[in-house]
Amino acid sequence: CYTPFTPRAPHSASRVRGVPHRRAATRNSRLASLDRTTASVKYRVARGVTGRERSLCALKESKGSRGASSARVMASEDSAPSTSARANEGGMLPTDAPWGTLGRQAVLSTVALVSKFLLDVVNSTTTTNGETLRDAITSRERPRGLITLSNHASTFDDPGVLSELIPMKYFLTEPWHGGVRWTLCTDEICAKNKLREDFFLCGKALAIKRGGGLDQPVLHTAVELVKRGDWLHLFPEGRVSRDGELSRMRRGFAKLLCDIENSGGQTPLVVPFWHSGMAVVKPYGEYSIGVGKRVHVTVGEPIDFSDLVKKCGRCEKSVKARDALYGQIMDRVEGRLRDLKTKNARERESTGAAVN
Repeated sequence: CYTPFTPRAPHSASRVRGVPHRRAATRNSRLASLDRTTASVKYRVARGVTGRERSLCALKESKGSRGASSARVMASEDSAPSTSARANEGGMLPTDAPWGTLGRQAVLSTVALVSKFLLDVVNSTTTTNGETLRDAITSRERPRGLITLSNHASTFDDPGVLSELIPMKYFLTEPWHGGVRWTLCTDEICAKNKLREDFFLCGKALAIKRGGGLDQPVLHTAVELVKRGDWLHLFPEGRVSRDGELSRMRRGFAKLLCDIENSGGQTPLVVPFWHSGMAVVKPYGEYSIGVGKRVHVTVGEPIDFSDLVKKCGRCEKSVKARDALYGQIMDRVEGRLRDLKTKNARERESTGAAVN
């Protein structure tokens, strides 16, 4: 009843005997599709795409229109920016303002003015122990650097809360002191295209590749910025918390601290703070801004890491020892942030201002 069929696809070397014509064609088509999917995934691995993106791309190609879909995905990856490609020969990212000194001052001042309007006029903001942070920003002896750490409740935490904590005149005088904070921002947002990348760089935000590991040019650049006495703000969680709880600590800050120590830099001043209310002022995934809400910020005292950073050099050659040290550093950060969270909630309750 059946005629032996010889496949005409790339797998012609394997002959299918005793199988209906239609079934053999289906099997052959699946093998060809598998080849295309495998080749596409290997292409993305070679280009440094993250595991999550590889899974999504493979899933997309497994459902119909494989040729056109693959072409679109590859084209989008070719146009996507690469933080590594922007690094110079020394492995450093550019930090000069693309639009010049006046352009940087204009971006920082405008963003700060809008942020203050939204948090002070449209909503209200209160702060406890804010003088500790202001003194660390304006009065520390440089070249000692400053690193601030906080929880991450909204995509508007920075620049919103950071702008609220800094006097407006400090933004206006940025060309003379260069002391406004640097921050890290995922390249999916800050470097989606050239115009956006230039805007964020003028605002002193460096693009980091999420899931790119601890050996990215942006982290080497951050080390040098802090070593020369600049201020860097980090979110130790690495992403926005959806439920208001403190997420797992990422180890980027610990590596940063040890790299500064191992390269002969002065241990930076580390000031933590906890804020509440930002999740309702600018909810995650929404473009609307809350009205009549209250944001409260609790600034903590500087964290002492002197007993831990002196171990950085000894632990550098042992992966196990280094990971253990990074864990101890981040445990200390997490403990301090949890204490500030409790204090922040207690301060809100004392004034009768619930988060709503």
